[in-house]
Amino acid sequence: MKSSERTKEKIADAFCELASGKPISRISVREIAQKSGVTTVSFYHYFRDKYDLSVYIFVRKATRIMDRVGHDGYRWRDSFVFKVQQSYIQELSDLIRKNVGGCELTRAEEYAVKIYCAGTVQTVFEWLMAEKPISVEELALMFEIGLPKRLEGLLK
Repeated sequence: MKSSERTKEKIADAFCELASGKPISRISVREIAQKSGVTTVSFYHYFRDKYDLSVYIFVRKATRIMDRVGHDGYRWRDSFVFKVQQSYIQELSDLIRKNVGGCELTRAEEYAVKIYCAGTVQTVFEWLMAEKPISVEELALMFEIGLPKRLEGLLK
C-alpha cells in the first residue's frame, strides 16, 4: 500500500473512531486530523471535507463487499444492497452493545437497527445511482433526523 493510501486509511480510521462516540455533525476536521496524526492541510489534501471522507469510507467498504458479491445467485445490485445492509446492521449493533457495556440488544432494538439500516443503505444506493438531488450534508442530516428514538439514547 502506498504512503498516500496509508494516510487516507489513518484518517478514515480516526474518523470512524470519533464517529463511534458522537454524531458526525459534532466532529471537526481538526479533531479528525489530530486523532489521525496529520495536519489539517494534509486532511484537505486528501478530502474536501468530512462528508467527502464519509463517502470515501462508504466506497471503501462497498468495494470490499463487492469483491464478494455475485457468488450467491443474486444480481449484483441485490447482492450489493443486501451485503452492505448486513455489514451496517452488524457495525451498528456492535456499537450499541459497546455503548451499553456489552449487553445484548432487545428484540425491539434489533428490529429498530434492521429497519434503520435497511432504509439508510437503500437510500444511499439510490442517491449514488441517481443525480443526487440533495447534497451529502443534507443526506447525512436526514439520517440523523431519521434515527429511531429507541436507538438515540443507545448511540450517544
